[in-house]
Order: sequence, then C-alpha cells, then structure tokens
Amino acid sequence: MWTTKQQDFPSVLIEMGFVSNYEDAMALANSTDQDGIAQAIVDGIKEYVTRSGVSSY
Repeated sequence: MWTTKQQDFPSVLIEMGFVSNYEDAMALANSTDQDGIAQAIVDGIKEYVTRSGVSSY
C-alpha cells in the first residue's frame, strides 16, 4: 500500500478488476462498463458524504 501511505492527504486505492482476468479485462475495456464503474464510485462517494455529515467537499 505504498501508494496510499506516501500521501500527505487521505487517499483511497480502488481496484476495479484485474487485467490478467479475461472477464475483468473485457469489462474494463468496454465503455459501457467503464461508465457503470465510474457511476458506482460517484454513488459511493456521495453516500459516504451524506452518511458522514460532511457539509462541503
């Protein structure tokens, strides 16, 4: 987790699949699946902000 520990601010590493896995690689290369993955990340951030009571971000 060197990537997240070397930051001066809170960070998150999100792994959405593995290119060594055929099904993951196909999903990651598909623009519709990419949009779904991006939307899921946005939805998760919005839910976190709502639940945590953060007033601005």
